[in-house]
Amino acid sequence: MGTGGGLLAIGFAKVLRKCEVVGIDVWMPLGGGTSLENAVRNAEIEGVADKVRFEKADARDIPYPDGYFDIVVTSFVIHMIRRGRERALREMVRVLKPGGKFAIIEPPKGVAGWSVNEKLKRELEGIGLRDVMFKPLQMSYPRKRNVYIIYGEKGG
Repeated sequence: MGTGGGLLAIGFAKVLRKCEVVGIDVWMPLGGGTSLENAVRNAEIEGVADKVRFEKADARDIPYPDGYFDIVVTSFVIHMIRRGRERALREMVRVLKPGGKFAIIEPPKGVAGWSVNEKLKRELEGIGLRDVMFKPLQMSYPRKRNVYIIYGEKGG
């Protein structure tokens, strides 16, 4: 979700032998200079264009059936969603297979009340995740800052 230039999708495609990787994004203007075309080109450059597909889609309305994916990941996207953040989280869990892995990287605070806290943990558990964990991580790009890896597995 929020694949941008395709970094995470391409990384998974390079590491996993047999996989189908799908990157979705709305690719908004002024969204960091990324585009569907850039993501496709990056996959070609990295030699994984046959394993990665990019589609224009909104995380709040993922165009895949229930239980389709083994893993759903995103990085620095959810905290930016001002309207429909809970719906985006629900959609991410909906498309996970039972036992599927959910992993996102987000800052501790963000727009429209985003906060990594017990309320978020309860929300994620309430929409079907179990074993929800917040793992602190210090990043140094583009500047030194603290973020969280938010992880859980879909019950079922």
